[in-house]
Amino acid sequence: GQQQQNQQDQQNQQNQQNQQQRNQQQNQQQGGAGSNQQRQ
Repeated sequence: GQQQQNQQDQQNQQNQQNQQQRNQQQNQQQGGAGSNQQRQ
């Protein structure tokens, strides 16, 4: 029910945050600070 949906929303948010962190780390490794802001 509702609680299950809340858990799913939280999991989705966590996944999005993790993906953004990975993108930032990849961009930093590539030395591309400019592309960092575009991708988010």
